Amino acid sequence: MKQHLKHLIILLSLVLANPALAEDVEAGLASVKQLGILNGQALACADKDAAAHARLLMLAHAPKTQRFGTAYEEATQEGYLAQTRASGTCPEA
Repeated sequence: MKQHLKHLIILLSLVLANPALAEDVEAGLASVKQLGILNGQALACADKDAAAHARLLMLAHAPKTQRFGTAYEEATQEGYLAQTRASGTCPEA
């Protein structure tokens, strides 16, 4: 689980950090939402390192606006609930 989440977080961080890949707001929001979902999954699986890394990436690379913050928080809740409702087990690395 930890390796899987870390790889996805790194991939998303590249998208957030590269303006050529995330030129428009919708693409940026989609990336932030994916990062939030991964954060929620990491929190549900008690993977504190991956969750902290996702949060740091969000703070470092996403615009500091209410729209992006809300998208991240809602996606985090969505990812957490989906993970806890799925089966109660976390994916293996």
